[in-house]
Formats: sequence, C-alpha cells, structure tokens
Amino acid sequence: MSGIKEIIIEKSAELFNEAVDIRRHFHKHPELSYQETETSLYICNWLRENNIEFRSGIAARELLPQLKGKRMEVR
Repeated sequence: MSGIKEIIIEKSAELFNEAVDIRRHFHKHPELSYQETETSLYICNWLRENNIEFRSGIAARELLPQLKGKRMEVR
C-alpha cells in the first residue's frame, strides 16, 4: 500500500498536463484586474465538468468551491 506522499506524487503527475493547459489558456486570454469575466466563466465550467460544488455571484466574479473528502470538508 502506498503512503500519502506516494499518492500525492501520483495524483500530481496525473493532473500536471491539465494544469499546464489551464495556465496556458489564461496566458493566451489575459484580462484586466477586476474585469476577469471570461476567467471566472472558464473556472466555473471547469468546476462543473469535474463535479466540484461551488457558489458564485458572491461578489462580482468571486467563486467559493467546496472540496469534500472522506474525513473532512474544506471551504
């Protein structure tokens, strides 16, 4: 059985290419500070596609994802 360190390394490797693609997308589509409407929409869509609950509309473009684990909930 793998320890937590090995699990984190494995999961990080699985997500690496997607994280790079997301970063590249944001660099190709920059928005001015406090005017990140497309960035916010992109993140909302990504959260939906990955079945991550979130609240939006808290302020202009802010999001509040809710990450749930087996033993705890992180907000």
